[in-house]
Amino acid sequence: RLRDVDIQQALVIPEGPAGADVYISLRPVSDRTISLRGWREFRISSVGPKSKWVEHCNGFIDVLHKTPEDGDGRPALPPQEFSNSLKDIEPEDIFSTMRSVGIYHGSTFQNLHRIQVSDKQALVVVSIADVLATMPTLHHSQHVLHPTTLDSVFVTAYTAVEGASTGITNAKVPKSIRNLWVSHNIN
Repeated sequence: RLRDVDIQQALVIPEGPAGADVYISLRPVSDRTISLRGWREFRISSVGPKSKWVEHCNGFIDVLHKTPEDGDGRPALPPQEFSNSLKDIEPEDIFSTMRSVGIYHGSTFQNLHRIQVSDKQALVVVSIADVLATMPTLHHSQHVLHPTTLDSVFVTAYTAVEGASTGITNAKVPKSIRNLWVSHNIN
């Protein structure tokens, strides 16, 4: 779970082997903060121009472990009134529109496979990127939620914005997240 996330600035990873120097801090929240007991505060920063640190994001994170009451893991079906009025949109149309306003997604970040929209709502099929195949040594750390997956969640919200597939004039990017829960049954 993510909570009270403040996104100040995009973290742009430059092309080429140099990449970016990124620092992620994670620390327990004081037990005196009752509403955040068990949570951890995180901050994501990188070295920016002139070797100065730039904070990109901060907030709180918590991992809930599965209990027997969590159900069988099958996805919920959309409400009947929603599923009767869906219009198909090509994922490439979304990414093309985003490129037209300066938001570029490399192939590892293009994980939308089926998009259906209806009146500011969207039903989207997302895959989990094979990030391991893109790593130079075929090694990466295990993630509960990989950045490519989290970005795909943001892009799915974008699909519900009116005109997202046909043309918009300015970028729409998230600035904050009040509360986000991601299922452990992503496969």
